[in-house]
Amino acid sequence: MQGIGVSIFNPKQKQYPLINGVDAAQDSSTKEEARFCYQSSLDPKKVKGKLVFCRLGTYGTEAIVKGIGGIGTILDNDQYPDLAQIFMAPSTIVNSTIAKPMSKRVNKEAEFAYGAGQVHPTRSLNPGLIYDMDDFSYIQFLCHEGYNGSKLSVFVGSSINCSSLLPSIDGHDAINYPTIQLALKSNKATTLAVFRRRVTNVGPGPTVYNATIRAPNGVEIVVNPTSLNFTRTLQRRSFKVVVKAKSMASMTMVSGSVLWRNGRYVVRTPVVIYSP
Repeated sequence: MQGIGVSIFNPKQKQYPLINGVDAAQDSSTKEEARFCYQSSLDPKKVKGKLVFCRLGTYGTEAIVKGIGGIGTILDNDQYPDLAQIFMAPSTIVNSTIAKPMSKRVNKEAEFAYGAGQVHPTRSLNPGLIYDMDDFSYIQFLCHEGYNGSKLSVFVGSSINCSSLLPSIDGHDAINYPTIQLALKSNKATTLAVFRRRVTNVGPGPTVYNATIRAPNGVEIVVNPTSLNFTRTLQRRSFKVVVKAKSMASMTMVSGSVLWRNGRYVVRTPVVIYSP
């Protein structure tokens, strides 16, 4: 499955049900259109309060689903793995320069205040490193989040045994995501978590990326290894980030980062720590 939304906060112990677009069709005559979540093809009563699985999402798919009461969408483009999905972005986040530059000094909430930030479209075309995932990685993540195999098999098209997948999951959050977030345990003076990440070099090779760590007060961040050596394009390298944080008052958050630099590219991984 291609495309996934990850909230920085846990959904207060609530899991949202999943539904296939075909099963959410208005009637039998709109099933084919509902497979792609086209406008007016879905039944609002079936979609309300659910995540909707759509094939080859088109421009505005998420807006269509949310407009009739859906929580969000999961888009699948397995037929065209090299085709990027189109997502709508307000023009204000693309080129607006009217405001003070965002920084920790101005925006104390850091990542929570930045939102989309100021996007540099040309940089996104040539990022240097990417955090990539395959279908199996998404399945492992959803199992880790508590979804059972019977629900996931509806979307995967084959039987899924989450109990057999969970022991093989490595890392605190079970997902190869650019952002790292850690929720502190209220009954512990110190919370420690290990995050596993894998990056793919989409720039030229050979090249070496070195890590720069920026840790906020009360937080220790360790990266291993601190250098990633790539001999060619599309080569992958893995690393781990160990985050150790002291307890904080409820509803408090701090943020740091891990930056990978090679002299040409800077790839930033935000590290957010918060106390629920």
